Amino acid sequence: MHGAGGGLPHPREQVALDAEIDAGLTRLVAGAVRAIGDRVARGQSPAAVVADVVATMFGGLADRSTVDRIVALALRIVEETAAGRQGAQPTP
Repeated sequence: MHGAGGGLPHPREQVALDAEIDAGLTRLVAGAVRAIGDRVARGQSPAAVVADVVATMFGGLADRSTVDRIVALALRIVEETAAGRQGAQPTP
């Protein structure tokens, strides 16, 4: 998969590799969104759920302000995903 002389991959090979990585990341993020949505729907604390899922899937989080921003964004994604499944328009 490396170019001539064992260097970088050929551009076409790099595009295929990038697509494979993107697909894997998309599956990982989709799993995280589902896990967050399911646990919040069961009544668990959104902040605790997001911190736990993100730490489990992507590595630990120590900075509280970063956790708060990720929680807000993750909950917005979960709401928009749920709204999309129901055929409704996501809230801005």
